[in-house]
Amino acid sequence: LVVFDARTHSNNCRGTHAAATRNQGKHPMPMLDKISEARAAKQYAAIRGFYIHCFVYVLVGLLLVLINVLLGDKMWAQWAIGGWGIGVLAHAYAAFIKTPKSLADWEAKALEQAGTKKT
Repeated sequence: LVVFDARTHSNNCRGTHAAATRNQGKHPMPMLDKISEARAAKQYAAIRGFYIHCFVYVLVGLLLVLINVLLGDKMWAQWAIGGWGIGVLAHAYAAFIKTPKSLADWEAKALEQAGTKKT
């Protein structure tokens, strides 16, 4: 049988909380958490933006092909689709290659600064 003593529990918690409060500004872990959250949010936003861009690209591309076929003129839609496709590829590069590298560089710089501020 385990008996819970509220007074002992309260005193133990107070000591732990006081120690945590004393060391709050000295340990870089809260900053690491904020950096990781910011990095994840930025990367998520970049990838989400890319997928939205792809979705709109496909829809508008299909609409352009449909208009081109219905008008019966010379094929012109491929030029618009091709030009925009270059933009989609650039967006993919920015979202999947450049953004993770720049975020890693930014994170390393922030950690360096946190280390220098600590001392």
